[in-house]
Amino acid sequence: MRSKFTSQLFIGAAAVCLTLVVSGCKSDLPRGSVDGLVLVDNMPLEGLLIVYISKSNQGRSGRAQGMTDAAGRYVLRGEDQRPGVPLGDYIVLIQDLEIYTAPRDADGTVVQRPPRRFPAAYEKVETTPLSTSVANGHQSIDFKIVAAP
Repeated sequence: MRSKFTSQLFIGAAAVCLTLVVSGCKSDLPRGSVDGLVLVDNMPLEGLLIVYISKSNQGRSGRAQGMTDAAGRYVLRGEDQRPGVPLGDYIVLIQDLEIYTAPRDADGTVVQRPPRRFPAAYEKVETTPLSTSVANGHQSIDFKIVAAP
């Protein structure tokens, strides 16, 4: 008869093996390379986080992200920090990182929030109007946003 410890050890080892198999499979998914340009009122903005969230996984996995440079260009990397994005359909979020450079009190509270550079709807899964598909190979996916409707 097996002891309780042996049974728990067996279950734990099985869980670790399953995790390794599943994570190994994820990293071997075919990928497309994605870069692009983000313009707000036809002007590039630096410091925007572009996040692709897989529609099939709804944020549990299958994310990729990149940050815009001074020219408004971004390049996506997967959650595993490898270049590219697993193929599929994505919801796209655009988040402004300028809040991290805002002046703060000694306790870290933002003293003055920077002005909003584009509508807040682009920052949330529930409200973003942006979506796209990633195919095999390289693609440039650009987004043009109007700051004020």
